[in-house]
Amino acid sequence: MSNLKNNNLEFVLKKTIADFVTDEVKQDRNERMDELLAMFRELGVDRFTVELPDGQAVATLSIAKPKPKLAIKETELMGWLETNGYEHLIKTVTIPERTEKQLPVDILEQLGAQKTEDGEYVTPDGVPIDGAYIATPEPSSFTVRYAKGGQYKILDAWHNGELSEIGAGTTLPQIEGGK
Repeated sequence: MSNLKNNNLEFVLKKTIADFVTDEVKQDRNERMDELLAMFRELGVDRFTVELPDGQAVATLSIAKPKPKLAIKETELMGWLETNGYEHLIKTVTIPERTEKQLPVDILEQLGAQKTEDGEYVTPDGVPIDGAYIATPEPSSFTVRYAKGGQYKILDAWHNGELSEIGAGTTLPQIEGGK
């Protein structure tokens, strides 16, 4: 076989394995996230050390904590605007066969709203605004950070059969008792 054919075959083999492993990692990531979130909710723990069977640390899993952001309950805010004399700030849009109300993206700026320390909003004269507040979404992902040389240590342990107790998934071969 020519070099080009061999090189192409080698590439497609690696890509095939990578695709299968990527699919497994996505599924495993979801399962890990559920387990990590359970511990986070129960104990407040957001970092988890990953160790080889001999206790050597190879990585840390860290729950990514979302930043607080503006949350608007449109129906509630529209009701508040109408009740408090700001209905002129609500846009009315006519789409063939129906009309709907929409809030402008900068509605809080138009109101001159100010954020309070507890994440609520008030008008310049201190009237609380219903339907707009700061909320922190629940964590939905985690990161993997390797200890120095961790990638190589975990690969060596796998090659040496030290990870036969945990399984390698359906794509990677299970290595038992050494290379």
